[in-house]
Order: sequence, then C-alpha cells, then structure tokens
Amino acid sequence: MNSEDKLGLIASSPEYKARFDTVKAQQNDIFKKKYNVEATDLDLLDSPAVMIFVLAGELSGDMTAEIENRSAAVQNAKKGVELQAALSDPENSEHDKMLCALNSLPPHQRMQKAREMGLEGNSMNDPVATVHDPSERARIIAEINKLPLSMRISAARARGVA
Repeated sequence: MNSEDKLGLIASSPEYKARFDTVKAQQNDIFKKKYNVEATDLDLLDSPAVMIFVLAGELSGDMTAEIENRSAAVQNAKKGVELQAALSDPENSEHDKMLCALNSLPPHQRMQKAREMGLEGNSMNDPVATVHDPSERARIIAEINKLPLSMRISAARARGVA
C-alpha cells in the first residue's frame, strides 16, 4: 500500500483521521522540542507503528524512534543538534573531528551550516552592550590583543569595547 492509498484510507474514516491527527500532533510536538523540525504526513505514514495505531487504535513499538529512523528531515535535524552539541563542548570526543569537518568546508557552506544550526551572526540593528567599567574594559582589551589581527575588530565589537 503506497502513501496515497494510506492517506485515502485515513480520510475515509473520521475515526482514523482523528487518530492520525492525534499522532501527528504528539509526534510533531516531540520533534519540535528535540530538533526544531516537524515530520511530514508521509514520514508518519511510513512508520508501521503509526499505521497500527491509526487503524487498530493500539500502541505498537516506539513510534518516535521509528519516525526518527525513517524521516530524512528529522535525521538531518538530529545530526544538526548532535553537531551543535559536539561543537559547543570541547571535551566531547567528537569535537575535534566535527571542527575539522566544518573548517574543511568552503565559506559559503560553512555559513549555510551555521544558519541551519541557528547560529546567525549579530545583526547591525542588534543593540551591543558596552562596557563602562574601566578595569573590565582594560581586561577585555588585553584579551582581544592576544587574538590575530584579522579577528580583533570583530571581537572588540562583539564584546562591546569598540
């Protein structure tokens, strides 16, 4: 039975439709919280556990795990979350490997990857915090002076001392 037939079958019965809508809302809430993505109707229909629940009203197996394993969108979002976790924790065993993989990408692909992970740079319209305490300002400037020349201005702007 292909996906169109399954959709037709679900649409033919209000009971099936109600069960499918319940599963869809429940699973998409889970995926939205975990990976900030939603599974499509076709992803849900591809899961045997979902179809058993829709047609028989019985829970069978782990729907969430099945959909995670079968949905390309959920898998991509999961990889993005794992990548972000590995990059944000230097003690993670995958940190260095992921960093090398990202650094080997061309700049436009790195930017695309950062956008996919929700890491967008500061907008020019965003207010920048300024440091008013002279001792704190001096400490930050001393840290920035240790950076390569090409990074100093952007770091100073980001830290609020430019």
